[in-house]
Amino acid sequence: MIHHPFPIVLGLGSNLGPGRETLDQACHLLDQLGAPIVQRSRLYHGRPWGGVAEQPDYLNAAVTVATRLRPLELLDLILHIEFELGRRRRRRWGPRRLDIDLLLYGNLQLRHPRLELPHPRLARRDFVLAPLIDLAVPPPLELAPRGWGALLRELPPGERVIYHSERWMSR
Repeated sequence: MIHHPFPIVLGLGSNLGPGRETLDQACHLLDQLGAPIVQRSRLYHGRPWGGVAEQPDYLNAAVTVATRLRPLELLDLILHIEFELGRRRRRRWGPRRLDIDLLLYGNLQLRHPRLELPHPRLARRDFVLAPLIDLAVPPPLELAPRGWGALLRELPPGERVIYHSERWMSR
C-alpha cells in the first residue's frame, strides 16, 4: 500500500432506496475492488444540501481507504461502483441512490478537469466535516489551519443539515 501522511478519505451518501444497505454494499465493493476500508465514521442523517429540498433526507458517512490506485484510477473505481449500485446522474445535488466523493488523497493537491483535491466544497458541509472529525483525519494546514472542528463551528446555520448520528457497524 502507498503510505500517506494524511489518509485517503471518501465521502458516501444516499437518499434513495435502502441507504444503509447501499452504503454497506459500496464499502464491500471498495474492499473487493482495490480500495479496502480502513476506518468508518458514524452515519449522519441530514436534510438535503444545495438548495434542492424536494427530495428525501440523506444518510452520509466517510471512510478511509488503503489503495495502490492513483487518484484518477480511484475516481474511475468510485464511478463504477456508483453505477453498479444504481446511481444515474440526472441533476446536480438531486436525489441519488449512492454518491461517493473523493475528499482527500493523502496531502495531494490536484486541479484536473475530472477531479479537484482536496474536494472543493468539503469545508462548507457539516455532513463531511463531522465524519472527518470522527475519523481523526488531520486537516491539511492550508485548508483548515485551526482544525475541522473550527470549520464546523463557523458554518452558518443555513448550511447545517445534520439532525442525527449513529454508530455504523458493518453487517
